[in-house]
Amino acid sequence: MNKILVNIAVLSVFLLFSACAKKEGIAPPSEINEPRTENIFTVAGSHDLPFRIFNGEEVCGIYFDIIKEIGQRCGIKFKFVNCTFERALELMRTGGADIMIGAVVKENRKDYMVYLEPYFRAEAKNFYGKKETVEKIRSYDDLKGFTISVHIGKTYFEPFDSDQGLKKDPVSSYEIAVDKVLAGRSDLVIMPECEGRTLLTRMGVYLDTAPFMIKGTPCHVTLSKRSVLNARSGEIEKTLRELMTEGVIDRLFKQYGCNDE
Repeated sequence: MNKILVNIAVLSVFLLFSACAKKEGIAPPSEINEPRTENIFTVAGSHDLPFRIFNGEEVCGIYFDIIKEIGQRCGIKFKFVNCTFERALELMRTGGADIMIGAVVKENRKDYMVYLEPYFRAEAKNFYGKKETVEKIRSYDDLKGFTISVHIGKTYFEPFDSDQGLKKDPVSSYEIAVDKVLAGRSDLVIMPECEGRTLLTRMGVYLDTAPFMIKGTPCHVTLSKRSVLNARSGEIEKTLRELMTEGVIDRLFKQYGCNDE
């Protein structure tokens, strides 16, 4: 039965990528790597299914589709840069990127980014691992003694992020983290719920989730304080509210398999 469910899920993700390839972006493929100009604004982001997807020359995903819709309604042309989350933050700090989507509020980030409203719904953070491990994780204190793979550059929750007593294993991608758990070289990986579910489906593997989980933190569209796009922040916020009110954003979450459960 589990194999049947996995096969169905894999097919669903394949169809998702097929749909991605057919979507038209604000910045055509030929413009993705063009030099920066005043009329084309740079969106920086990492490849994180199902929120930010780089599929060859095409881009899609919940967050990137929202950016595209903003561009269409506001008449703003965007190009998308595939980079690590940590690199995206650095580009925002230096002005190498104009806009990113999916960042949570951090005091130090307010020095170089403007957080726009409204924010998007929070994604719960789950701990994934083998059954014999996750069934022991029923509270925060139960995490002690286990090796937990975390994505470099990303934050999860406090006190987890600053807890020096936990054994954390920094990795450059969640795929690597999952492989390490499956191979027994790590005990757990912490991932946003929908992102984790989508990744495991695409990889065609199965990991259990721990009873202990953390409610997510709302995510925002942010603008670099060095970007001239700040002059249109009010217009972008108005468009975001329209997308919320019209149900566009809810439909995107459902389209990419992130239904409320």
